[in-house]
Amino acid sequence: MWHSQVLRYVSAVDLYALEQRGSMLSYHFLESTARMKEAYQRLPAAQRFRLEERAASLCEEVEKMDQIESFFLVD
Repeated sequence: MWHSQVLRYVSAVDLYALEQRGSMLSYHFLESTARMKEAYQRLPAAQRFRLEERAASLCEEVEKMDQIESFFLVD
């Protein structure tokens, strides 16, 4: 599914940007990606680490869902 392909590559910067903007993805959000990356780099190391951990966890969960989905879709 398209969402699992996208979510597999979620980064900590993506999560930070979503937290700052809410969950609305818009053209304005995409325009400000560079600014979000800069702001992310200025975060305290502990906060960046937590975001990186959450991003990795989310990607792992999506991978598990894909594996379960493919198991049930086998002919």
